[in-house]
Amino acid sequence: MKRWLACALVFLSAFVLLTLGVVAGVFLDRQVLARFVPLANMPVDAESEFRLMAETWNVIQENYVRSATTEPRQITYGALQGMVDALGDEGHSRFLTPDELRTHLNSVRGELEGIGVEVQVQDGRVVIVTPIDGSPAERAGLRPGDVIVAVDGEQVAGMAIEEVVARVTGPAGTTVRLTILGDDTGETREVTITRARIALESLTWQPIAGTDVALVRLASFSAGVSDELAEALTAIREQGLQGIVLDLRNNPGGLLNEAVGTASQFLAAGNVLLVRDASGETRPVPVEPGDAALDLPLAVLINQGTASAAEIVAGALQDAQRATVVGQTTFGTGTVLLQFPLSDGSAVLMATEEWLTPAGRVIWKRGLEPDVTVALPDDALPLVPGGEEPITPGELRSSRDEQLHTALELLTDLVAGADAPSPGREAAPGPGGDADADPDPRAPESRRAASADPLVDNPLAARETGPSPAVPVRVLVRNGTGNPDLAGLLAAELRWRGLEVLESSTGEGGREHSQLLVYRDRPVAVELLTRVLGLGPEDVVRLPDDGQDVDLEILLGSDYNTCR
Repeated sequence: MKRWLACALVFLSAFVLLTLGVVAGVFLDRQVLARFVPLANMPVDAESEFRLMAETWNVIQENYVRSATTEPRQITYGALQGMVDALGDEGHSRFLTPDELRTHLNSVRGELEGIGVEVQVQDGRVVIVTPIDGSPAERAGLRPGDVIVAVDGEQVAGMAIEEVVARVTGPAGTTVRLTILGDDTGETREVTITRARIALESLTWQPIAGTDVALVRLASFSAGVSDELAEALTAIREQGLQGIVLDLRNNPGGLLNEAVGTASQFLAAGNVLLVRDASGETRPVPVEPGDAALDLPLAVLINQGTASAAEIVAGALQDAQRATVVGQTTFGTGTVLLQFPLSDGSAVLMATEEWLTPAGRVIWKRGLEPDVTVALPDDALPLVPGGEEPITPGELRSSRDEQLHTALELLTDLVAGADAPSPGREAAPGPGGDADADPDPRAPESRRAASADPLVDNPLAARETGPSPAVPVRVLVRNGTGNPDLAGLLAAELRWRGLEVLESSTGEGGREHSQLLVYRDRPVAVELLTRVLGLGPEDVVRLPDDGQDVDLEILLGSDYNTCR
């Protein structure tokens, strides 16, 4: 009996101790978890995940060989960065320490100290999005797409981007040595750069001598830049300039409201972008009252350094066919960041929404493709406005900025056409004349206010000048598309543009490619028609024949796209 009682007491004691151990273990575990997040705020379904974090924390503190020199806050920051990185929004959503947050806010305000470069993570590599205009990084020849391999001889592979940024930045006057992998060459090079205090000038502009065009450079979308743009556009009009090249190259983005305000200076109606939230619902962001330059011919320059808010502006103008976009495919940043402050002064920049162009195009990780693809020569840099005097032809030539040259060529024709009388509009009145002639009543109101086609805003009165009085260009349209309506539609458009269409013929279908037959040399009209029809040089066939009743003949094929 005594032996049975003794066994029972031992079993009971073991049971009590085991129970107390389990209870104490749960209690202690929850106390550890409480260090990470108050129990009242801990999501029930996340408790096991926080427990795992607590276990890892304890393993580090109790077993790491250099735990005595470990800074707990740095471990916490590393864990927070890892959480955000695990979302897969590489290089965009991110955790910022208090120091990094101050740098970020200063850049938005237009203040910066360092080498002047925007970086993001792509495929695990620290990639230069863009060097800032006039910065030490730009002077050192750093270009969009270059990869930072090492900082002061230490490889950055495996480092958080915030650590890389901290190593690159520093007080003005100090130097940093970067190992750079060239995006275009695939070769590495060493670059030593002296840091400086950088005054970010978000907007600069200059007239281009010998043209009626202004070059307007937007380096970032910092606070107030859309108001600065409206003032600049007013000054451009007052100087009698009639076209704009809007340079968004190497623009890393900025504030969404400034992007909306900027696009609204050129658009009369519609949307600037579409925003899709986490639930999949999409809402439009409409054009705001602005309209400082609704009728000025416009070309937009983009490249690999065009990102975020700059892509929003370029996409809106491209979808509305308000501008011709020239350059190279953009970076592909398509999420809207919100800042969530944390209790110690750090913050999480979180992508809470995805943005699409007004036509619903996805830009995230794809980028925005230009209408006209032009690469900048490897040893050339964009020509940046900034002087008080106009950009001279010599400066333009020596810059070797082929993207800007192409945009100017496109705008020259448009600006020239802006001064020519168009159907339904009288020629410019002389003294005492009626200056309020109405636009062509055949043009839809949206076209008269802000055309869906920049060529239509400034139709060329396609009359060729020479020793004799100007004569109209006569055109024949032959339809080989199989769609009987297309010839009539094209003929009506060409008549509105100032061409004399003597006949439009609906032929049998089956013609694959459109062609332009040139019987008499009419260079202005030929250039206009190649753009309207989307033809290449090989599609223009010259057949000199003064016996023809028409100057030009269009053979319309199935590749003709009415939604240009």
